[in-house]
Amino acid sequence: MNIVSFQSSYDLAAVSSGIVHIGLGAFHRAHQAVYIERYLQAHNGGEWGIVSANIRSNVALVEQLNAAHNFYHVVENTDRDNVAVREVRAITKAIFAGQDKTELLAQLCQTDTKIVTLTVTEKGYGIEPASGQLNQQDKAVAADLKDLQGAQSVPGLLLTALQSRRAKGVSGFTILSCDNMPHNGKRVKGAVMQMATARDPELANWIEQNVSFPSSMVDRIVPAMTDETLAKLNAKFGFNDPNVIETEQFSQWVVEDKFCQGRPALEEVGVEFVDDVQAYETMKLRLLNGSHSLLAYCGQLLGLNTVDQAIAHPTLRAMVEAFMIETKNSVAVKIDIDAYCQSLIARFSNETLNHRLAQIATDGSQKIPQRWLAHIEENRAASNVLSTTEMALAAWMIYMGGKRRDGMDLPINDPLQQTFAHCLKVESAEQSVRNYLSVESVFPSSWQQDDALIARLASNVDRLLNARSLAAVDAVFT
Repeated sequence: MNIVSFQSSYDLAAVSSGIVHIGLGAFHRAHQAVYIERYLQAHNGGEWGIVSANIRSNVALVEQLNAAHNFYHVVENTDRDNVAVREVRAITKAIFAGQDKTELLAQLCQTDTKIVTLTVTEKGYGIEPASGQLNQQDKAVAADLKDLQGAQSVPGLLLTALQSRRAKGVSGFTILSCDNMPHNGKRVKGAVMQMATARDPELANWIEQNVSFPSSMVDRIVPAMTDETLAKLNAKFGFNDPNVIETEQFSQWVVEDKFCQGRPALEEVGVEFVDDVQAYETMKLRLLNGSHSLLAYCGQLLGLNTVDQAIAHPTLRAMVEAFMIETKNSVAVKIDIDAYCQSLIARFSNETLNHRLAQIATDGSQKIPQRWLAHIEENRAASNVLSTTEMALAAWMIYMGGKRRDGMDLPINDPLQQTFAHCLKVESAEQSVRNYLSVESVFPSSWQQDDALIARLASNVDRLLNARSLAAVDAVFT
């Protein structure tokens, strides 16, 4: 095996924390923190260290990181024969901010804090996936609209910090979303501004003048760590690291260059700064994430567990290729798009990652609007039919019913799980489709009157409902 090692040797005493990150998960530690690590290594420190906070569960991770002085390894696999092992110390402090966010708010209000980055997943912002508006039915959002004391939602937390900075005469900061949402900067700004306007219009005006919300596109496949993977990596490389992460070698970060308080020169370590990130967002959301979702739902209906298993399945490989043909013309990035699609298939085939389909399937109601539905909607206007995308959508509907066609349970994890629980009606595929399309927080309301679309989806759902074995499901997908 060819192993390349990257050691961290800069002076930690020469690092201050200009970045606060919210959402201390594996993706942040394997993506953004790695870019910052490379920058700090090149500059022997600097003002752009990261204070990272978990605002949900997993206090154990915070404790483990702090106990290790926030040192951990990232294992970057190209394939079974080529791997890079990287030491990371870019996180200067980890904070757990569950019910008590006092420490996190204090850090957000420090004058040194110039950038706030986020990886809280699509559902974490309290935004409706279809409209992009603040979801006032969300309990945390509703609580913060009523009273910001003890902010519960992400927009409420950001607004509380900005309110405090304004009161203290401290400048605003840049808010940079690193989540897979279209126009993520604009959507986060919309949520914060909508809450600010409802709470304090003068504060909203101050935010407009003193805070920036660049959009970004992030790309690196980072599977969820398991106890088995953790033990394997520690044994294989001789670590004693409870925080080690395994990922792929590929990494990309494209950022709208709009920072109100300065930024690190991350272009030196591979970050692409552009005037408009939208085309890159569309490319990644539709081709990579859209293909991932197709594999996740269709693959699990075929009894498969990982991405590499799914892309090796002849029927699913053909479906992904057909999906990419349907989708690639909606991408405006000036690259060789066919080569990009082939590179995605190669990345999906990386068997070292053990990337679970169930992980990708999580929160599907928050993901499919930007991965599939927006493209279907664009083609509805042009009277075009995306037959492979519609089949994938039908597979998602079956998946949300909670059972494979051979009777085995499926692992549903979705914030709208209860909403969709009774949509699938075995006795009527058409009624099933109409039930799903009635959920307007996910689907465009006009679809409820599109009888041709409903008929096509119902035909796909009916065929899947009548497939009573894995082989029969495979035949439907073929």
